[in-house]
Parts: sequence; structure tokens; C-alpha cells
Amino acid sequence: YRWKKRKERQAEIEAKLSESGDVPYILIMSIHDYQPELSLIKNAKAVLIVSTRAEEIAEEILQNVHRGVTFLHGQGAYTKNERNVVFVAVSLTQVAKVKLIAHNADPHAFMIIMSANEVLGKGF
Repeated sequence: YRWKKRKERQAEIEAKLSESGDVPYILIMSIHDYQPELSLIKNAKAVLIVSTRAEEIAEEILQNVHRGVTFLHGQGAYTKNERNVVFVAVSLTQVAKVKLIAHNADPHAFMIIMSANEVLGKGF
């Protein structure tokens, strides 16, 4: 059913393109029809923190940022040292707080902050 509606909508757009010169408006409308998530962008970030003090950082995030935290098990390729990696999804406004928590616990912590295209689950 969904594909049928898209085909019908595409035919309407092609007809409008051939009869009018109002291309930009029609193209923008088409993008929102096919990609509705573009109009509902949420500013979520995924943060990975590699530290010898991962447990302390995780506890601070749980208590002060009120986000769930997951430990990933990592191992250095060169050193072969094993350690926990903190993984947390946060809103854009919470990134600074997470960075501060990690830096205060371990000034040498290695952090990667990535854009999260979509975050599903409780709290998001």
C-alpha cells in the first residue's frame, strides 16, 4: 500500500514538473514526502569513552545526567590492555555535562562524540 501511494505521488509530481516551472517548491515537497524523518531531526549524540576509570565515569553519568550507560569491553591493539568502554546516548544539551564528568574523572580519557541519526527506547 505504501509503495502504491508513493508511485501515485511520484506521478503527480512528474505531471506538475512538466506543466509548471515551479521546480524548487515541488522538489522540497517531494523530499518531505519520501523522507519524513528529515523534518523531525532530533539532536542526539552517541558518546564512547575509553578510560581506566570507566566505572566511576558511568556512575557519575547515571547519577547526574540520568542516562543509561552500557559497558563495551575493549582491548588495545598495541598494548593488549583490556578496559571497559563507556557507551551512552544523550541529547545535544547533555554532551557538555558528559565531557566534564569524563574529564574530571580522567583527564586522559579518550572520547568520541558522534551524531546519532535515530535513537529509540525509553527516554528518547
